[in-house]
Amino acid sequence: MKNLIPSNFRSPYWFGIAKRARVIYYAPDRLSESDLTGLSYEDLSDPKWKGKIVIRKSNNVYNQSLVASLIVNEM
Repeated sequence: MKNLIPSNFRSPYWFGIAKRARVIYYAPDRLSESDLTGLSYEDLSDPKWKGKIVIRKSNNVYNQSLVASLIVNEM
């Protein structure tokens, strides 16, 4: 079983059984694909996106886990 789980999804204490996709949708009549090419979640904090992004509330567990993973991976 251990060989079936990639090493980046396991540790001596736990293993991941699922991975969540974070997908960005856009209105093609408002943006072009090139506007989003290379865009990261961190880039969405740019003031130019203010009022143009729909996201779950900040107390949502999925957003909290996303922010936590961004913090850990930036350290």
